Amino acid sequence: MTLSTTYLARAMCCFYYTTRVVIIWYSKAMEIIATSTEIENRIQEIAQELIREYKHKNPLFVCLLKGAVPFTTELMKTITLLDPEFHPEVEYMRTTTYGEGKETGEPLITVNLPSEIDISRRTVIVLDDILDSGKTLELVKRHLLSPPLDARAVKLVVLVERESEATSSAAIAGFRVKEGWIVGMGMNNDGVTQEAGRWKNYIYIQEDVAV
Repeated sequence: MTLSTTYLARAMCCFYYTTRVVIIWYSKAMEIIATSTEIENRIQEIAQELIREYKHKNPLFVCLLKGAVPFTTELMKTITLLDPEFHPEVEYMRTTTYGEGKETGEPLITVNLPSEIDISRRTVIVLDDILDSGKTLELVKRHLLSPPLDARAVKLVVLVERESEATSSAAIAGFRVKEGWIVGMGMNNDGVTQEAGRWKNYIYIQEDVAV
């Protein structure tokens, strides 16, 4: 998927220093990666591939909170719409990587699978919003494959994969990008608020550019 239309939204910020008002203009450059229609079409393609490969293999889908929720929701709805006889089972894990703003740290698993879930003879399909450095998904993959969980196999399916020297690669990636802070469909703009942009139904690169 190639990058497409660029939108510029201008905003005015006022900063007060004693009795003077300094006015700074800046542009918010929003470069669209995928429209809602393109995402819908790509999710349908991913759903078809998963149905063909895993319908009769009893996979467990694992959604990584919070970012993967919009992608997982649309994917599960599409799978059951395309094949009403496929009843996907979904569980949830939570990891953390990003600290304040856009800085990354060492990934941690903060919410594990429920203890009663037995995955020792099952393929686990991990769903996430983005594969960036790959550290988080590599941690989750090792965790699921190791005792006491001992998954038969772990496959990574992501909505966006960054073209970089990642430690893991996705079995299926919806879209690929090279650089930029990506927002929408689960990915937030933490520089604004913690939830900014997460529930947009399209994906874009957000950058502040002074003018």
